[in-house]
Amino acid sequence: MQNIMNNKKLLNLLTRMLSRTTPHGYERRLERYLPEGGIWDEADNYIIKIGTTSETLFCAHLDTVGSRRVKTKPHIEHDVIYTTRKSSCLGGDDKCGVLCLIAMIKAGIPGTYMFHAGEECGGIG
Repeated sequence: MQNIMNNKKLLNLLTRMLSRTTPHGYERRLERYLPEGGIWDEADNYIIKIGTTSETLFCAHLDTVGSRRVKTKPHIEHDVIYTTRKSSCLGGDDKCGVLCLIAMIKAGIPGTYMFHAGEECGGIG
């Protein structure tokens, strides 16, 4: 996989996903960024399968720390992503993990991919 800082599409996707927090209950707001072809289960996890023979599960969580949605303004300096809000949960979420799974799906890497809901409030997804 290539360095994300050299891939403008992936970097743009990451900064868009980081522009708002997604506390539990708002995970589906990220649906527009997730690859098509998956299903939402009863616990609001998004699951997509690539290939037919892999028994490997890849997972990342969609929710962030906190109970309210907050706008952030991510920017990049010297290959580090920052936000302009001190109240941001950057570092308290898994959007980089979500981005890695999206890139793996787009690359056609076989496996089952699960984007969990509710990880930050007890792993309920």
